[in-house]
Amino acid sequence: MSNPPADARDRQDFVWHVHAYLNDQIKFADTKAAFVAALATGVTGALYGAHVHEHFTGPAGAGRLWPGGVAAAAFGLLIFSLVTCLASIVPRRRSFQPRGYIYWGAIAEHDSQETYYRQLQSETADALTEHLGHHAYTLATICKDKYRWLTWAIVSLVAGGVIGGALLLWAPVAASAVK
Repeated sequence: MSNPPADARDRQDFVWHVHAYLNDQIKFADTKAAFVAALATGVTGALYGAHVHEHFTGPAGAGRLWPGGVAAAAFGLLIFSLVTCLASIVPRRRSFQPRGYIYWGAIAEHDSQETYYRQLQSETADALTEHLGHHAYTLATICKDKYRWLTWAIVSLVAGGVIGGALLLWAPVAASAVK
């Protein structure tokens, strides 16, 4: 015995819940990206303050894998983390509907507010739910892109931080052993 399909009101309620969930996930991704960017900036500043950059800009470490190349890798990973955070936060204004009822860009494509409202009134509940479903799909693609960029930001932050931390711990030991 199979269950009957959901009625129009249940479908609309479901799509609204999905829409709200995706909207929250996008906000969370932006918040996480801002936090990762702050950490990457802090770690970069700490490494710079400890003169780690001199391992690859100064004559002592230039051209050598340790510590010059390792220091350059740490800074490169941290900068990559910042860039991917920005890529995650950048707004994605996309819509697959030239004129619609939800996305602000598609609403603004109507000739006037009166035209928008008249067209909105002429739609059936199923048609409006379909528009909402299309918008939920658009939000899902935005969310997927944001979290892909955010994953790269976190991985590069951790890698750059670990490499930078190792350099802070071991570079002085290696330098004293050479003397």
